[in-house]
Order: sequence, then C-alpha cells, then structure tokens
Amino acid sequence: MKTMKQNFLHRKLYVIVSLIFAFILSITCGLTTRKANAETAFSFDNFVMCEGAEVRTDGKNGIRFVASLGDVLPEYDNLTYNMMIVPKAYITKYNTEGALNDNWYEGLKAALEGDEAVANKTVVSMQTKPFYSDEVVAGEEGYYIRGTLSNVKYNNINIEWFGMAYITYDTVDAETGEKVKQYVYAQIPEENANVRSLVYCASGYLNVYDYSSEDKAVEKEILTDFVAQGINKASGGTFTEETKNDRTYLNGGIAAIQENAGKQANLLPEATESWTTGVPEGVKLHVLYGTEDNGYVSIDDNGVITGVLGDNNAQTTKNVTMKVLGTTYQKPVHVYTVTAELSGSVAEIFSKDGVIGDTTFVNEATLDATAIVDGVEVETLSWATANSEVATVENGVVTAVFKNAIFASENTEISFSFNVGGKTVTSNTYAMKVSFPVAYKTDPKEYGDLMQNVFNADSTALVATTEAINTTALGEDFGNVTNFLSADLTKELLVDGKTDANVYGVKEAGEKEFVVVSENGYAYAVKATVVSYAIDSVADLTYFFKSYETGATGNNASNVTYGTYVILSGDVIDFTRSDVVQNTSTESKYTYYRGTFDGRGHKITLTGSTYRQGFFGRYLGGNAVIKNVAIINIAKNSIAGGGLAYWMSATAVVDNCFIEVKLASGASNSSNINGIVYDANFGSITNTIVNVTASRTVNTSNLQTIGEIDTDNVKNCYSIGIENQVTHSIGDSTENLYYSADTLLADIVIDNQLPSGFNSYWTYTESGLNFGENQVLALSVAEE
Repeated sequence: MKTMKQNFLHRKLYVIVSLIFAFILSITCGLTTRKANAETAFSFDNFVMCEGAEVRTDGKNGIRFVASLGDVLPEYDNLTYNMMIVPKAYITKYNTEGALNDNWYEGLKAALEGDEAVANKTVVSMQTKPFYSDEVVAGEEGYYIRGTLSNVKYNNINIEWFGMAYITYDTVDAETGEKVKQYVYAQIPEENANVRSLVYCASGYLNVYDYSSEDKAVEKEILTDFVAQGINKASGGTFTEETKNDRTYLNGGIAAIQENAGKQANLLPEATESWTTGVPEGVKLHVLYGTEDNGYVSIDDNGVITGVLGDNNAQTTKNVTMKVLGTTYQKPVHVYTVTAELSGSVAEIFSKDGVIGDTTFVNEATLDATAIVDGVEVETLSWATANSEVATVENGVVTAVFKNAIFASENTEISFSFNVGGKTVTSNTYAMKVSFPVAYKTDPKEYGDLMQNVFNADSTALVATTEAINTTALGEDFGNVTNFLSADLTKELLVDGKTDANVYGVKEAGEKEFVVVSENGYAYAVKATVVSYAIDSVADLTYFFKSYETGATGNNASNVTYGTYVILSGDVIDFTRSDVVQNTSTESKYTYYRGTFDGRGHKITLTGSTYRQGFFGRYLGGNAVIKNVAIINIAKNSIAGGGLAYWMSATAVVDNCFIEVKLASGASNSSNINGIVYDANFGSITNTIVNVTASRTVNTSNLQTIGEIDTDNVKNCYSIGIENQVTHSIGDSTENLYYSADTLLADIVIDNQLPSGFNSYWTYTESGLNFGENQVLALSVAEE
C-alpha cells in the first residue's frame, strides 16, 4: 500500500558517503487503531517497506520511513513495533556477504560495537505503534509503522539514511522452556528503495506536489529551508539560528540553472551534452527531466542530453525540461542533420601515368565527397591519408607518390573532416591501393643468363650488371634498362669503393624471376638464370673441378659448391679428369658436390683417365642437380662407386641425362661398380638413358647399369648395352627395362618423340638418337 507522498520517491538512488551523525530521536506514533478482522489472518508477506521516505513538516520536522502491515495486526506475546534508522554508510560497510541479512538490528549493533573507529556504537531504534492510515489509495485501508528522525543537525543534512521496520515478539524454546525474542523485518520492495536523504525528500516534495496555495506556504518554506541548508553545507557555509534560513547559495544555484537553460545546445546526432543543476557535490536533489520530442532529442535521469538522428532535423529546435524545486525550466536543443560520405570508382592508382598494350594506368583519382550540414554544402574540408608515403590527397584528388625503385603495392585509407558547432565530423574511410612502379608485364619475358662472375681463376666477385642485357630480346616497348630490383639481389660496392647503380650482388645462383625497371618508369618481370660458371672448354672444366675439390668438404651450407649454378655453353671434348682428392674409404675427407650442373644439351667426352668413386666425386649431396648433359666414355675403375658418384642424398636429382660408362672389374670391390651411382636407393633418377659396357672375369657380379635399387625412385629410365656383360637393375618400375640400341628406339619412340618427361634436348632422326647437336645412339640399320 502506498500513499501519494510515498509514490514520488520511487526513483533511482545514489551512492552515499559515510558520515558520522548526531541526531535527536523522536518517536511519532499513529493513535488510531482498529481491531483485526476475525475472518482474516496476519501474513508477513504484507509486511513491507513503503517505497521511499517522507518528510515530516508538522512539529518536529525530519525524515520519516514507513512500513505497511496490511489489514490485519499480528497477535504475539510482548509484541513491539519498531523502526531502525541509521546512515546507509553503515549498511554498506557492515553488510558484506549478507552479514546483516538474518538479523538487521542485532547484526548491525554487534558490528558497530566491534568497530573502534565508530564513536557512537548505538543502533537507535524507535518503538512505535501501528496506526490506521487516514490517507488511502483506491479505497484501501491498512496498518502502518512510521518512524521519524527529527531535528536533524546541520552537519547531517545531506546524509542518506536507511530505514528498516521490524517487529519483535516472544516465543518459548521447545528444549529449554526459555523465552526467546523473535525479530521479523519488513521486506524491501526494490534495491535501496528505503534509502533517502532529507534534502532529496524535501526537493522531491516540491517537485511532485502543488505548494502554490496559501495554506501550503508554511510547509513550502520548511521544505525549501531543508534544501537551502543542504546547499549551504555543501558550499562551505556555517549554520546558526541567524543563518539557518539563508538562501544565498540556493538563489545563486537557481540563477545558474536559469542562465544555463537559456543557452541553446547544438548537437550532432549521437553526441551528448550534460545539463545539471550546478549544485555543489554532495547534494542529491530530486530532479525530473523530460523532452518535448524523444525522437529528436533524449535526456536521461542524470541530465545527459543526446541528439537523435531523425528525419528533417535541419532548422528545427525542440526543448528538454528540468523540474527542480517545483519549477520547470526549458532548454532549446538543435540537432544537426549531417552527411559526410566519401566514395569513388577507382580502387587502384599507380606511381606514374601510362599505357601498356590495352591497359591504361593512372596516377591519380578524384573521389566524390558529400558534406552537408542542415541542407547546406560544406565548402572547407580537411583531407587526410593514413599513409602519406604512398599517396597524397588534396581537395579530393588522391595522387600516388612517385617511386621508381619499388615493385610492390601498399594500401592507404582516405577520409575528410570538418567542424560543426565546435565538434569534428569525420567521413567514412575510402580504401585505395597504390602500386609501384605503375605497371609491369604479368607474363615474364624470357632472358638468358646473368653471370655471377667472369670465369677465371682470380675472379671471386658476384656481379650481375644490367649493361649486359640485350633489350631487343625483351621487346620494343621495353626501353633502356636502368636497374634490377629483386629479393634475390643485393647491391654491392665495386672494387674501387664506388657504387654503381647498375651493379648488384646476387645472393644465390639459379633460375630466378627478376623485376626490371626501364627508363620510362615501367616494370617488367624477367626470367633469367644466374650462372656461377659457364664452361665450354677443357680449361674451364678443369678449373671448375679444382675450385671445389680443394674445399668441398661436408654435406652442408658451407660447402663451396652450395648454391652454385654451372652451365655448359659448348661441348667439352677429350677431357681428362684428374682426381685431386684420393677419396679412398680410409680418407676422412670426401668430395661433395651440392650445386646444379646444367649441360644445356651439350656433351662431355672423356679420354685417358679412369674415375675412382664417380665423375663428380664421392657424393651428390644436399640438393645437387645433374641435368641436361651427355657424358660419354666414363671409364670406371675397380674402386666401389658409379659413373657419376658413389652415393646420392635423398634430395639429389639426376634428370634428362645420357651416360655412357665402361665398368672395369678387378679383384678389389668389383661387385660394387655401377653405371650411375653405386647406391641408387636415395634421390631421384629420371628420364635418363644409360649405355653400359663391361670387361669382366669369371665369378664377378653386380656390374649394374644404374645402381643397387630397392625402391621406385628411378623413373622413365632405360638401360642399353651388351646384356651378357652386365646385370640390369631396374627397380620397381617396369619402364626401366634393358634394351639394345635398336630395340630401345623401336619400342619407345613414337612419331619421332620420346615418352613424356624427356625434354626438347632429345631429338630422333632416321639414323638414331640425338642429344643436343650430338648423336648419342646410332641405329645399326637405319629404319625404312
């Protein structure tokens, strides 16, 4: 049950500070009672704190808390009706983890008595009587408990109080037979509903009820005095009998409210501005806020005004209201209609204008900016880019920063902003891709070899120079080359200490794709092979072997052949291989080859020497690659090994080669002599033809065309020779068969083409099989 005066305090409450209080307690009891209805029974479900608190203005003025008992009074032995009123700070401090929930009065009293920091350890409780309310709502009647804290001292005028009604009665303990006092507490209808300050209640009464009539003048003065004293206290004033009615601070606050109400608030949609009473901190006034149109502007219980994005806001002003101490003030609010949008049709610009083929490349793009405030276009915009190193922007025109030495793309975000009513409005961001240089060929042009060094015994510099490029091969639109750009290149100082823009050190040899920037600023992708050695003579090949055999120890990155790329630029005839390293099984130092040897369709013919463990030494280690080469007349002696090497690693490759080897048997290790490698269970041997002959004695075995094979790592390989002189180890693949020269060509050549996997270095004519410009297999009888 609620009276009208109780209803207005159904409001959000605020956090309070803990203050030491002193007060004089007054007990006010209703005198009118009535008997319980015999047909009904009392229920504690109806024992509830009335929401909020009241202000007592008759006699001993103060703050009053009320609880409802319902229509029926309880009937218990030694029944008492009580109202406990204490500062809320006590409850906040001592009610940790529900310590007071079982027995508010006894629990709080024990907590206070145990706290030496609290000077007044007494929990004040007033014994009251239930009264019959002469103020009814909708015809309802009932009993209430009221307790008033009167003559509140000046220091405590702004303290928030906690009111809790409870009844006590006696029961008899069933085991001991002794009387036991029971406590029953009123229910709290909502969080903090029974917490109020006297100033808040007084200001609330002035807002909710009409005190304009003459008979309400005295009560209005009392309520206003409470508010004025609360503001005086928070403003640093003093209290005496002469100054208790001083309203200097109050009148100043009202004047500030009036002045602020006259200042129009200009807001962007979703922007906020606070409209507060301006009373000192520590004073909690009851304030009612409202709005003329909540679809245009909103205001919350704390006076925060928010502009609402609505239709046709332009040239419109609507009011928000603040009701304080019974007076309503209006504040005009204007909410702007703002459009700040950025759009465009170009998603990518380049560092330079130009045309290549059918494609046009542009250096700048003009974006569409829409900036309107209340229907009027904004003329002055501030432009910004998130990455000024790749693009600039002015008046909506985005221009790529010219860079002629970077082949990459970077992104930036463009936006604009402008000022409205002291606030900055920023547009959406527009993503722009900026590419450097402006254009490049998507299909790389093929180019030949870039030499890592001029081939001679004294040269160690790794140099790739653009001056050697034949631009005619790249096409007429290429222009003159100015420099190379690639992740595989690093600029080097020349011997004389000067830096040449066209000289770069190559990090690693091999087949590369470079980006070449021409003098017109366009970029082209160029495929080229960085070559360590180009060999076309006996002298070159001799130097090549000596250069790595003296230091090619170990299957690791420090090996001198690691990362090298060797090509044959011509045939090498009558080469005699001299072993620098003896490579016997007792040696601790073995020769490893770890580079790439690309014969480019040329041949090496050998004479006058035998090879101990293999043409390339003991090991094809690491990522070694032997390809596109014909090696003729390898004379393999009786030391264990193969035509190319003794052993190959799991990642080594032999591909598209023609190997002609003579296996010489003898008493020592004669069973471990093979055509390509002794152990072919590792690595990959593909698209290779081996022609093996052997001189053998009785009781000699395992003179094999390829090597010892237990797996299918040998693919598309063919063995020819004299069948009764060698054993043909073919692995798991049925393609690696033994043939004579005639049967090989007759069986596998179809329409003058070898099987897929054999590259263009192989050609077939009526007279036999050619590798490059050299015939490697002749038919005994030409095909008709």
